[in-house]
Amino acid sequence: MQLDPEWMKKSAIFGLVSVELVAYIGGAFLIGKWLDSRLGLAPLLAVFFSCFGLGLAVWKILNWLKKEQAKVKRKDKDEN
Repeated sequence: MQLDPEWMKKSAIFGLVSVELVAYIGGAFLIGKWLDSRLGLAPLLAVFFSCFGLGLAVWKILNWLKKEQAKVKRKDKDEN
């Protein structure tokens, strides 16, 4: 059985997006939770930092997608 390279690439992209979302949102939440415990503002900073983490993750993923789209356009242009 041979693995389809296109399927593997799509799986890698899905994995990358999933890990980035979890890492940014989870990391920001943990920072917010820690700050909440220090400053006594629970859950204000945890919510704020989680939203910030989500925005950062979406921004990073969109930038990555723009770069990939530019690569595809360049490749298509070079082939023609």
